[in-house]
Amino acid sequence: MTVVSDAVVDRLGGVRKVADDGAFIGVERLPAGGWLLRASAGVADYTPERAARVFEALRPVLPAGAYPSTFEDDWRPL
Repeated sequence: MTVVSDAVVDRLGGVRKVADDGAFIGVERLPAGGWLLRASAGVADYTPERAARVFEALRPVLPAGAYPSTFEDDWRPL
């Protein structure tokens, strides 16, 4: 999940563009403002390919020098 502001969604081309991009399975308005972007239904579905899609979708608003590995799944069950 990624939470972004209205301004970030605007910079990405608007909510319709973000929703239609294919990187997120859900784009939901938050009651207090901003947007919840869901990349997968759960940890098991968050594949390296999915992480790469999220990185590409958010690249226009990421800081210079951001790496795709930022979006990789480092979670491991105990």
